[in-house]
Amino acid sequence: MVWHIRRTTQNGTSGYQYYQGENQKSPSGVIEYWGNYGTRATYTSQAKAKAVTNVDWSASEYTTTAINENA
Repeated sequence: MVWHIRRTTQNGTSGYQYYQGENQKSPSGVIEYWGNYGTRATYTSQAKAKAVTNVDWSASEYTTTAINENA
């Protein structure tokens, strides 16, 4: 199974954003934790995805979930 971390705004207007990992940077060198599906970080279990410390799982403006790609 492959898991990734996905978020969307509470009002659903932004579409999905995917956690890219700790080392992804924009062309200008700024760290960008969130991006598109093609640049998402993957994990081997839900527990490993939920253990990521850079993700604010309880941010009030987003709904953030660990998604099983095979489900």
